[in-house]
Amino acid sequence: MSLDKIATVLRALQLYAHHAHNNCTGKSFIPDHELFSATYTEAEVDYDSVIERIIGSTGKPVDTLSMGHQALKLAEQCSKQPGDCNTEFLKGVLKLELATCVYIDKCIESEKLPEGTKQLIGNIADKSMSRQYKLRQRLQG
Repeated sequence: MSLDKIATVLRALQLYAHHAHNNCTGKSFIPDHELFSATYTEAEVDYDSVIERIIGSTGKPVDTLSMGHQALKLAEQCSKQPGDCNTEFLKGVLKLELATCVYIDKCIESEKLPEGTKQLIGNIADKSMSRQYKLRQRLQG
């Protein structure tokens, strides 16, 4: 499992949460709009941090266009249409948040990483878990 996969799923999360932000509707518009905004903003910052770590540790450029194409495919696997008061958007964002943590766990288990990189992706997982809690609460309420 590589940092590339983490970056790809973070880009997918950013794309999909931004899509949800732009297309959410209904009675829960304001809180959902704000939740999606916070998600895509944080995912974009985290994506950039991971890309910079990859470049810094390898000294090589990253094909972010191909990565973006793969991310778009992941994002498209989530619902594209507003469903039951944004429920489908919330589920899609949660799915990508869960994938983020799975990729991080696998990366930490399978690769010898510098301590700083472990801390970086550990912090990303921590933020993701906090957002997962908010998404689950929103889906229950």
